[in-house]
Amino acid sequence: MSVLEQALYTRLTGYAGLSALVSSRIYADRLPQNPTLPALTYQRISREPWESLSASDGVEDAGIQIDVWASTVSSRSSVTVQVLAALKRQTWTEDGIAVLDAFIESDITQFDPDVSLYRETLDMKVVHRE
Repeated sequence: MSVLEQALYTRLTGYAGLSALVSSRIYADRLPQNPTLPALTYQRISREPWESLSASDGVEDAGIQIDVWASTVSSRSSVTVQVLAALKRQTWTEDGIAVLDAFIESDITQFDPDVSLYRETLDMKVVHRE
């Protein structure tokens, strides 16, 4: 697990509104078999140095995908609201990393017939310095 992924996990599990809904059911990459719901999965999908005209040593732009999994639409929506409150446009320092900004690039809701679950996929950019 990268430093950014550890910081993300710590931030999500420590956010009271989210933790009240999912407890510690926040998993890297994929859900376990027969998971208790609702739950989250997260993964880094891209990573690139941040290029700008100002000094930006060590600043990176990471693509993070967070999937909210639930057995009902209302549960999925409630969890998503808390994920966004924990991360969107927030700045924080955690586990040796400074998150300078986090924002949504896309948000897709769907029903996954293969597992009979409601899913919301949040593709985020997280600008950070390790």
